[in-house]
Amino acid sequence: FPLMLRHCQSLQEPHFFDFRADRGFGFYTRAFPACVAEDGPAASQPSLDFTPDLLDPKLGAVGRFQAMWPAPLMRRTTVAVLLCEPVARAQSYWYWSSRSQNGNSFAKAVRNYPRPLSRHLQEDPLWRKGWYGPAIASWVQAVDHLYLIVAADYYANQAATVDALLEAWGRRSGKRLLRYEWLHNTTSAHASQAAHANSHRHPKLEDDVTDLADRAALSELYRGSNQQVYR
Repeated sequence: FPLMLRHCQSLQEPHFFDFRADRGFGFYTRAFPACVAEDGPAASQPSLDFTPDLLDPKLGAVGRFQAMWPAPLMRRTTVAVLLCEPVARAQSYWYWSSRSQNGNSFAKAVRNYPRPLSRHLQEDPLWRKGWYGPAIASWVQAVDHLYLIVAADYYANQAATVDALLEAWGRRSGKRLLRYEWLHNTTSAHASQAAHANSHRHPKLEDDVTDLADRAALSELYRGSNQQVYR
């Protein structure tokens, strides 16, 4: 939630449950501000962990979360997942990684990749990052409340999407959270941290992968996972 992130108490990508769990739960909690009981701006702004790899089934984040997250916190915790289109996730990962150096486009990678793509799904994070179905099923079993948000819906109506999520967070936490309009129009000391420091420019997906056979292969790769998510 790029606009919302500007006004959170804490903007964190700690990679705790996927890579740093051996540092102990105290390491994770110290990455965030202390909970505030009273009303006011500090109590009304969320703290977010927006580590992107928590959906990667090979990294085992969901099992660590379920084992380490204290039960009292679980009852007040809302987990929300913002899902971009799976092929777009693969494209984004490609241009973020070093594999795109020397002008290697995502389209070229798809064209030259051995078929079927599904044979390499588990071994290559390029394809695995967008394989949401099994990961979502695991998180549904692990947490009390899980909200799935389709990126296209968020982009179409950011205010309504964020307000619905804030309302859910408020019910779970017992706090009155600020609404999107306030978050969007108010400056924050964390605004500079919300820049897309880890992003990389790349072409639009429809302009990148134009070959119909390649598009069909990508569509087929994620068909089963997409059906699982929507069920």
